[in-house]
Amino acid sequence: MNMVDYPYMPVMLERSKQTGGWTDTKAPRTLSSLPKMWTLLLIQVLLLCTPETPLLADQPSNEHYVPAEKHLEAEWISALFDRGERKVFRGEERYTIGMPCGGIGAGQLYVRGDGTLARWWIFNEGISTDFRKQDPNTGYRTFRPVSRLQQGFAIAVAKDDDDRVGNGEGNRKVLPLSQDGFDNIGFIGEYPIATILYEGAKQQDWPVKVVGEVFSPFVPLDTKASGHPATIIQYTVTNESDTPLNVKLGGWLQNAVMINSDDSSKAQRQIRVVSEPQWHGTYMDLIAPADHPHAQDNTSPAETQRVKMFDNFESAIIRPDGTSVQSGSLEKWTVEGDAFDSVATRFVDHKQLSRIRRAEGQHLIASGTNGDNTRGTLTSIPFMIAENNLVFSIGYRNRSRTWAINVPSIQLLVDGKVVRTATPDSKDSLTVKSWNVQEFVGLQAQIKIIDEDPHQNILVDQIYLTNLDPQQEEQLPVWHPEFGNMTLAALDPNAVASAAWDSQQAFLTSLSENEVPAKLSSVSPISSKPCGTVTSSLTLAKGESKSVRFFISWYFPNHINDNKGCPGEVGRMYANWFDDSLDVVKHLAKNIDRLDRSTHTFRDSLYLDTTLPYWLAQRSMASTSTLASDTVEWWKNGRFYSWEGVGFCIGTCGHVWNYAQGPARLFPDLERSVRMMQDFSDTASFKDSGRINFRGFNDNSESFKNWGYIPDAQAGYVLKAYREHLMSADNQYLNELYPRIKRATEYLIERDGRHGPTNGILEGLQHLTDSLGWGPNTFSGSLYLAALRAAEEMARVQHDDAFADTCHNLFESGRDWGLGNLWNGEYFIHKYSPAPEGALPDNQKGRSYGDGCLSDQVFGQNWAHQLGLGYVYPKPYVDGALRSVFKYNWTPDVATVYKRVTRRFILLANEGEAGMVGITYPKGDPPDNRIGQNDDPWTGYEYQAASHMIWEGLLQEGLSIAYGVHQRYDGSKHNPWCEIEGGDHYSRAMASWSMLLAASGFRYDGPAGEIGFAPRMMVDDFRCFFSGAEGWGALQQQRTDSTQTNSIAVKWGQLRLQSLVLSLPKNKTAKQVTVTISGEQIKTNWEQNGTEITITLLQDETIRAVQSIEIHFTM
Repeated sequence: MNMVDYPYMPVMLERSKQTGGWTDTKAPRTLSSLPKMWTLLLIQVLLLCTPETPLLADQPSNEHYVPAEKHLEAEWISALFDRGERKVFRGEERYTIGMPCGGIGAGQLYVRGDGTLARWWIFNEGISTDFRKQDPNTGYRTFRPVSRLQQGFAIAVAKDDDDRVGNGEGNRKVLPLSQDGFDNIGFIGEYPIATILYEGAKQQDWPVKVVGEVFSPFVPLDTKASGHPATIIQYTVTNESDTPLNVKLGGWLQNAVMINSDDSSKAQRQIRVVSEPQWHGTYMDLIAPADHPHAQDNTSPAETQRVKMFDNFESAIIRPDGTSVQSGSLEKWTVEGDAFDSVATRFVDHKQLSRIRRAEGQHLIASGTNGDNTRGTLTSIPFMIAENNLVFSIGYRNRSRTWAINVPSIQLLVDGKVVRTATPDSKDSLTVKSWNVQEFVGLQAQIKIIDEDPHQNILVDQIYLTNLDPQQEEQLPVWHPEFGNMTLAALDPNAVASAAWDSQQAFLTSLSENEVPAKLSSVSPISSKPCGTVTSSLTLAKGESKSVRFFISWYFPNHINDNKGCPGEVGRMYANWFDDSLDVVKHLAKNIDRLDRSTHTFRDSLYLDTTLPYWLAQRSMASTSTLASDTVEWWKNGRFYSWEGVGFCIGTCGHVWNYAQGPARLFPDLERSVRMMQDFSDTASFKDSGRINFRGFNDNSESFKNWGYIPDAQAGYVLKAYREHLMSADNQYLNELYPRIKRATEYLIERDGRHGPTNGILEGLQHLTDSLGWGPNTFSGSLYLAALRAAEEMARVQHDDAFADTCHNLFESGRDWGLGNLWNGEYFIHKYSPAPEGALPDNQKGRSYGDGCLSDQVFGQNWAHQLGLGYVYPKPYVDGALRSVFKYNWTPDVATVYKRVTRRFILLANEGEAGMVGITYPKGDPPDNRIGQNDDPWTGYEYQAASHMIWEGLLQEGLSIAYGVHQRYDGSKHNPWCEIEGGDHYSRAMASWSMLLAASGFRYDGPAGEIGFAPRMMVDDFRCFFSGAEGWGALQQQRTDSTQTNSIAVKWGQLRLQSLVLSLPKNKTAKQVTVTISGEQIKTNWEQNGTEITITLLQDETIRAVQSIEIHFTM
């Protein structure tokens, strides 16, 4: 190692006993205490180090296409730090707005800038926003989100002495609650709540003020409460006239079940009025036509179908050789004999079975696939008969011209006795058959499938219980992804619901004429677009305000994901909680006060009860709305799954989700499900070697082409495992997963030594933004170092000190090697060497970024801060690298980049917009084998770098990067709640939450009962949201010259405490520390180390909702 070329300062850097990281606060007081060589080096470094030039003097960069001097205007800089006003989008700013307003993993629904609903991606249609499709209504384009449904709300007003409500003649006024009715609508977007100000009425002398709110319940740490397939719309109307007024608020919703159906379906659309004492509404579904007894008079509703699937043979399994995940589990069955395989048959891949007609899904039961002269049975586990009809599909096929001797059959057994038997009568085709089992309802039963014939084989599929007569049920597409139901309701005991409308215009006409007939039900062809409606009436005195809540709920449980590693019919998590959309409304009506209060408390805590700049709070949270987009799925079995963007790139991708931090901090159980059911599950990603395949499925190959190993993802799995431990209430999660976490770390260590010494450096394969590289760098390297530190900490918790020491020694070795070999004086570089023969797919030699300045070059350090792991590289180097990233990679106008660099990926910023690109080459031309896809500003990269700069105190730099994103997604050009990369609602963008963690300097260890914060900005008067394992609320700090007060207010749940770690000003020493909980003083011990002060409670305390703990320092 050449110390002159790669100077670093080991004598000045000592390991922190508290964090295990490194700090530069322990420098010797005199140069005489240093060896002569180090004295000379230190003098050189001190001469060169200034705030503008960390470590070494800057290289000339006047020819670099990113301007080193940003020439930011004073107005820009002021906006970075000012608290600012609550943002109200108006006029053109509202044009592109589409804020998700449904539940987590429940499909995607938008509220637009005028308060109307759009997108309606709730029907399991498999929407894709893949940038390669060039859809004009997706991506980084300027467009208004489309609404495919007839749906909306309107208001009608009349004087109290005139009960007529009409089209504006005289005292009668009617307006749609949209931009068609109001010219100056204001939109306040504070996800999860949108507030709409209906101003500028398109009628003169409009007498009322209308304010709307649109949201779905969103309560951090209460994932079930946040996963409703529903949207709540509340209107508050204020009488601003001098006389009493009669007001009607009416809503309509199209029955859009099977939205893409045509006239070929025999089913019909049904709308029926539903009521309970506190609410009224309309329920919409499909019914079979089968001479529906009320089809003519439409006065009585048909019974809604209930279906309880027993087995459709599409459940996920692992093949016996462990090579890949597939569907076709027979976990509900016992196999005897050799007629049946141990898994259901994937008929679409089977030469003899591929022509089977009327088969659904991809798998069925097919005997005889092992050859002639086989015999056997399948016997189900016991189950309870819960409905009147047991339905199944059955058929046969002959393997020879010989007629069956013992005809295959299916039997129903109750108490061990055969009570029903059926045989197949359709060759090479399935026929739906059924048994009436009403007499056995409530009893335990079993199903037996029998093949004792050497020549004829049985086919069976889709076994389920239903309440409907099978002849009617047969005509309904009950297993279609778009099959389900919808409900529109008003939380008003006096509301009037009607099923009478062929269109929204018909309803509006009736509302204007004050004639809304209360028709109880209607049936119409599936090709029609009928609407259900509900109307609420108010009487308002002068100056009086009243509110009405409406619910729109949906229930489409047949969600399918048959991508690699997915079981096909994955369903929706909400189907575990609700039987239909009507059940959703009942639950909301019963719990609305609690859900409304908790959602608003969160909104207020994040956006309003804070001293952070309003734009920063908004930007930090906006991308977390991805949880309510079609990017994420929450399967019925509890597994949380994500695309990279809506319909773009599968598998909760490890290297993309390395960036996302919001979900883990707000809903840690979702991320734990990914760790438990995907990353560390041997039925999904985890291999015995410890390798974790980075797109969520099992494959024996390490190859990138098979989504095998990549180092940044592998390191990220270890880091995420530790994060999920810290966000737990106890050690149970870590106790269960630790053996696999250790093996995952050991696999990284094995890769460390595969192409060089085992020294804390990954010399081999590198994953550099979808480019396969070779040779050490600090992108993968810093993540590896942070993962080693995380593994060390987890090993200590598990009393595995030997492994902890191994990890720490490798960490130190890797850090020192990186400083000595990868630092070029300004930033960290990539040391490329060609990959050995056959090491990469297709015998590639690997790509490189050489001397380029990579924006993510110290990504692992950002992770280390968030997990309380200390410094993986000394702070002067980290600061220098980040300053270089800002200097060389961020520009106030991306035109400076695109005038020199050809855009090679996708449009993500326009000329005149600020942005940070992934890499630039300020030292010369890029290598011939340069990496790709890094010439555009990806918001996930930008947030990662911005948050890290904030952690390090580089506030203007970090905030400028984030503010540039905020300006690009301003509403007039691009949707503020849909950040784009390869697809819409890109999951990497959820890195934005890291900015809140950085701004507060937040640290948390739930099992240890430790919490701390050290604000990086507004340090004299700071207030910010926080979330822990069991509760959330507000952090606050106030300083004077001689005092400091820190407090933690719990607003929801609870916070269990054993210790607090806080920060005092430099050169200040605490003289007295007083700690109180809700005003009552408690006993503590405290210790100050530099600016950091640790307060230990003499006994564990639990701070509950609306309580607070306050720490007062005299300095």
